[in-house]
Amino acid sequence: LGSSAPTAREGQPPGRHPAAAIVCGMAEFLSGIAAGAGGLRKTETTVTRRVVQADGTLVYVKTKETLTEGGFTATGPALQASPTCRQAAAPAHLVEDLLGGASSRVPQVFSVAEARWVDEAQLGGEAAQAAPMSLFRLVQYNVWFVEEQFVERAAGLLGILGATAPHCAMLQEVTAPLLELLKADLFIQKHYRLSDRSGATLAPYGVLLLVHRSVRMRHFTLHPMPTAMARRFLSAELLLGKEGGGCTSLVVGTAHLESMDYNAKMRLAQVDAIYGKSGAVPVDSAFIFAGDTNMSKPGEEEALPADIVDAFDVVGSSLPAGGATCGPHRLDRVWLRSGGGLWLRAGSLSILGRELTPRPSDHDGLLCEIALEVDVAPQT
Repeated sequence: LGSSAPTAREGQPPGRHPAAAIVCGMAEFLSGIAAGAGGLRKTETTVTRRVVQADGTLVYVKTKETLTEGGFTATGPALQASPTCRQAAAPAHLVEDLLGGASSRVPQVFSVAEARWVDEAQLGGEAAQAAPMSLFRLVQYNVWFVEEQFVERAAGLLGILGATAPHCAMLQEVTAPLLELLKADLFIQKHYRLSDRSGATLAPYGVLLLVHRSVRMRHFTLHPMPTAMARRFLSAELLLGKEGGGCTSLVVGTAHLESMDYNAKMRLAQVDAIYGKSGAVPVDSAFIFAGDTNMSKPGEEEALPADIVDAFDVVGSSLPAGGATCGPHRLDRVWLRSGGGLWLRAGSLSILGRELTPRPSDHDGLLCEIALEVDVAPQT
């Protein structure tokens, strides 16, 4: 992989993003932690949900629901939706996402001939042979959805991606305007696939994966999770070659877990939706997760699955401020799980973006290099 610097998009910056409109489809938590027990108080609140009607239109329906430790349960009939909340002819891709649960998404690549982003399958040609790989490099970044110094911060992010040339970049809080800047960058166009080209998965903001085109892959998948904040898990299945022929699978994925200290139990439910026996990733698969975990509550990590290896625990001891990535907290993490004949071992972990002015985000980024060994049993 090269490390040539990206070329920033010329022309005017995109229109201002309505960052304040982040509450659509989210439930507002109105109570905190129950005294002593650390659980959630039984709380009644109004929840707004997007519902697709039989005629294909999209309606925002409000219901009175009660929040307990088990999640939301309806406590009354649906409240009548305001006519101003109705959207005629909801976009087909949005309807498909809402109705389908886990949504398989075709990798998006830039076509030089058509001068636009297209489904990778449209380019035709025979799929490249999966190449053996001994080192996997990823960038993790919560890129911050706010408008403040948006263009300057985006330029810093693009510079980081150009300088590090990761096999995979895992981004959270991506907005439609940032997606447009990524799509317009010449380095991204030449080297990467995107999990979304239209912004359908980024309302009001969301998660995005960039996978280097030198790495063979099958597809992206967007998975539902228990959430009151419109959070979802996004994964990609990569194919790594073996010496002597054949290939093995590696799943990479990202999520922005539920915010706020009092949502610790919701975060663990989201981790279970990813890692559990009925979770999004098969329990015997080699898996790399990188994302904003929002885990800052003391002892929260103790309830994580035993097969998760935190890259920080292996190679992060020299990082400043105990590896903190947002204020005093180590919210952004890289978790490894070996399996399927593929052993993953953290080789290095470093902080990104802290030296830039302005910083690309209110979070620091992470660059992690991971050693890969195929056809070996997982090791401690």
